[in-house]
Amino acid sequence: MLIKRFMMTLSVGFVALVHTSNAWAYCNEPRMPEHEPYPPSPSNKPDAPQCLSDIKLTGKHNCTQWEMDQYISEIYEYIRLLQKYRKKAERFEDAARQFKYEVDDYIACEALETNSDFQ
Repeated sequence: MLIKRFMMTLSVGFVALVHTSNAWAYCNEPRMPEHEPYPPSPSNKPDAPQCLSDIKLTGKHNCTQWEMDQYISEIYEYIRLLQKYRKKAERFEDAARQFKYEVDDYIACEALETNSDFQ
């Protein structure tokens, strides 16, 4: 019985403390810190050289080594841009998750502040 009374007193005291400390608090409206990332432009995607056009029909190409090296280099560069986009998207995801937590805190703060206006 004594423990139950102690817990009830502790609970009431905690609620009063939270209530009074939030009554004078200012609720900070959250702001999304950054905008969503944009994927690489379609113009960055490499076009296959004309010398590869026969490969579907004959299984052979008539590209020089330089043309193949250039095309492979462009493919690697495009992959690098896609990986950069992914990293930006992951940072944006983290920021969005943090924003969601801040929204939850803001909602709780506003609810407590609104409730304190009537008490």
